[in-house]
Amino acid sequence: MIKCLPKEVQGKLRSGVAVPSLQQCVEELILNSIDAGATCVCVRMDMVAFKVQVIDNGSGMSAEDMEGVGNRYHTSKCSSVEDLDHLRYYGFRGEAVASIVSLATLVEISSRVKSSAKTYVKIFKDGKCMDVFEAETARPSAGTTFVICNFFHNMPVRRRRMDAVLEGERIRHRVEAISLMQPSVSFTLKNDCTGAMMVQLPKARNTYHRFVQIHGLVRAQKLGEVSYTGGQFEVTGYIGREGHYNNSLQFLYVNDRLLLKTRIHKLLNFLLRRLRSSNQKNDSPEGQSAIRSPKQKRSQELHGVYIINIKCSYTEYDVCLEPAKTLIEFKDWDGVLLCIEEAVKAFLSRENLVAELSQDDLEYASPILFGIAGTEQEGNNSTQGIHGTSILDCTIGMKLASESVHRKHKDDNALEDSAGQQNIEGLEEQQGQKRIIINDVEKTQGHTKEECGDESQCDSLTLKAEFEPIQTDNSEANKWNYQKKGK
Repeated sequence: MIKCLPKEVQGKLRSGVAVPSLQQCVEELILNSIDAGATCVCVRMDMVAFKVQVIDNGSGMSAEDMEGVGNRYHTSKCSSVEDLDHLRYYGFRGEAVASIVSLATLVEISSRVKSSAKTYVKIFKDGKCMDVFEAETARPSAGTTFVICNFFHNMPVRRRRMDAVLEGERIRHRVEAISLMQPSVSFTLKNDCTGAMMVQLPKARNTYHRFVQIHGLVRAQKLGEVSYTGGQFEVTGYIGREGHYNNSLQFLYVNDRLLLKTRIHKLLNFLLRRLRSSNQKNDSPEGQSAIRSPKQKRSQELHGVYIINIKCSYTEYDVCLEPAKTLIEFKDWDGVLLCIEEAVKAFLSRENLVAELSQDDLEYASPILFGIAGTEQEGNNSTQGIHGTSILDCTIGMKLASESVHRKHKDDNALEDSAGQQNIEGLEEQQGQKRIIINDVEKTQGHTKEECGDESQCDSLTLKAEFEPIQTDNSEANKWNYQKKGK
């Protein structure tokens, strides 16, 4: 017999999806503070006790609003279906606070509005709310304070798999990512376990100065400003003139909302691969400039650096694909991808930069990768104005790290017949040289195997040298474990 699930079961199932991690919990509360017009947001976290505190100086909540806060699908940011087409706020579902309440042992919310000197408090214990009451000690200013205790107490598997250090780093990185689009807001993040101030960002003039606060002036000086408008899309932000050894300096937003893992990320990573100055020669040792890893990674794969914000109408996209709202679907993917491509090409041309692309890069950047139609359709549309522009046309003005690649056209057939014999002779000569080199290498490898005696042992030693794990000092963790046992 089909029955409706009890509300308690519904809440737990929905809450585990809406707030899947402690990082998401902190992010939702920070975004609520920004929606309330806060200019100062302070976060404190205790990863041992799974306790989080978020304080802001936003507009606060009245006694009437306090009655509704924490109830599922209760919100002040959306009241009709038409409002979904004009979402000016980060949160609008009325699910975040309700989900946090059902996942924590204790949640305390205190708030005060500017027009009143009274501070109202609402407490949830094991998901059940108590009556709103007036606090004996009023807040010094308007705003809201959230205190979450014993988070994930009813999800032991999820809580056990959470690594305190990694989760703390994820929270720090997410706070910094949010702050880039909110330079007029000051942010602090403190780890109560260690007493360390992980993030301390005062108000900044703009996104560039906020980047300086986070990553330093040296890295910021390697950024170049980008501004481009194409159709209904406007691209603004900064792009790095040099690559980076990982993708931690890639920030993409739509109307100030952070996005993760989209087609636009793939396009940007392709366009910004292995940048170098157009004045440098291909064989120059300085040709591949990048911020190298502290470990001096052997891998030559570099990642682009960018802080890009796409501005467009709220009706042009949908971010309701998953609870975190970091995935997106555009109504006109071709238009937004073309705008991004043209913006990057204009930046590279202005900065006299080119991207060294190999044949593997061109195969990697197939039209399927970016969600565009197949190669045949691309060829048919090549003469149809803007929509015929191919993603691979971004290689115009760029040089290839390997041999040059030339696209075939109908006019090239005559030239191929005349130059065919010369190309065949050249290939045969190159293949002959390669056979000689391969024979020499095989001989050398034969001697090496005899000297080593055990090929598998050599391979394991090589892997151990290349992928040696980082040794961490667990003295701080042991200290906190000892104190916890003492308690």
